[in-house]
Amino acid sequence: MFVRYLRAVLWCVTSLLVLLTGVTGSLIGMTDGTPITAENREYDFDDDRLLLGGYNTNPADLRTARYAAEAGLDFLITGVTTEYLDECEKYGIGVIAKNYNAPAYYAYIYDDSTPSWYALNKDTNYTDHPALWGDDIIDEPHASQFEKLASITNSYYANVPGKLPLINLFPMYAKSEQLGNEPDIPELVKYLLPLTDYSDISIDRYKRHTSDYINSIGTSYISVDIYPFSQKVEKSGRIVKTTSEKWLRNLDILAEACKKTNRDLWVIVQSAGNISEGGKMRYCDDMEDIRQQVYASLAFGSRSLIYACYQTGWWDTDSHMLDSNGERTRTYYAVKQVNDELKAFSGPYGDYDYKGTYMINAPKVAGQRYNYLVNDDSGFKKPLIISKNGLLVGAFENSETGKQGYIITNMEELNLGRTATAAVKIPGASRITVYKDGMANSYDSDCFKLTLDPGEGVFITVD
Repeated sequence: MFVRYLRAVLWCVTSLLVLLTGVTGSLIGMTDGTPITAENREYDFDDDRLLLGGYNTNPADLRTARYAAEAGLDFLITGVTTEYLDECEKYGIGVIAKNYNAPAYYAYIYDDSTPSWYALNKDTNYTDHPALWGDDIIDEPHASQFEKLASITNSYYANVPGKLPLINLFPMYAKSEQLGNEPDIPELVKYLLPLTDYSDISIDRYKRHTSDYINSIGTSYISVDIYPFSQKVEKSGRIVKTTSEKWLRNLDILAEACKKTNRDLWVIVQSAGNISEGGKMRYCDDMEDIRQQVYASLAFGSRSLIYACYQTGWWDTDSHMLDSNGERTRTYYAVKQVNDELKAFSGPYGDYDYKGTYMINAPKVAGQRYNYLVNDDSGFKKPLIISKNGLLVGAFENSETGKQGYIITNMEELNLGRTATAAVKIPGASRITVYKDGMANSYDSDCFKLTLDPGEGVFITVD
């Protein structure tokens, strides 16, 4: 009782201070310029569904195209050869190609090679292929490059219709010198609201980075790679799984940017690690590691989930989905299991628009520090959920029928191994369909009980 009363008092005090300082959790207007409302694009692939991808492979190994299809992937982001594109077409795998029609960059654009991007024209000099979805422009660009990238993407969209120009952003844990943005928190906010979301340097800096992006570049999506899972070894030798505590706020910022500017969210998730070479990023070869990442991303409206790394990359080679010899690993089979679940609702999920995200029992939710999400303040319909566990809930609305949909994820820290239980009531519902573990279960009722394994999530539609 006392704890509940103390929380209520703290909430009231914080709310008053927020009003006094005029601070907002939103990224809109953080930097100079006006956010660009992205155009709806018609691509040479079907993006009216949840898309599943893989990042990096060896195009010399033709088996990897078949293995991608068998894992439930829809596309790969990779270097290519014509023979490899043929193999991808054979197995129904799309490709966003690196260094194929024009050079792919990292962080900075080199001016002497940009003419190759501006010269691309689908009718004259673009090397097309039925498997080709688009071209990779840059990974993790510095904000100083956004103006150049805007010019390149505008030219690409105008002259290479149907293809996607890929830009992938840094996550929040990048430093100022990587992002190209500095925090700028008013002294009054630092003084009155210390140790809150509003005075957090990395959050403020990342909001500015994202603000600069949406003010400059009109891509129909925002793509980001976030790797939230690490581990530590205690003195006793016990291995403890840990979760980056600003992971969900990172997704929250990008989800707001997408919602406010008519874009899709694409998330590159961690499906590898680097512990064998002295690193601390743990392998994600358990189904629960993959599950929690994808369902958390879906709770923020992600329309594409991309696994890194599929084969080649920057992690221990035996931690990827495929090892350096092209053989399938434990990680591969964990991803395949989760993809089998996702395929059960990838089509219906595409019919829903993202509305917002909130937490149940926020202090128990892994991947967050301040018990705060800006997308919780959106006026969307919330079901009544009774649970003692930390849950993450994403709210959706069918774009044609106006009916509700929800993602509910067990967000207890995976190291705890906790199963979550909940009683869910959706007032006004006559029929509820719950997509769980690859199956669709329907209830002719407005309520049901839910049990979620560690990291597990469900997609719910309401009639």
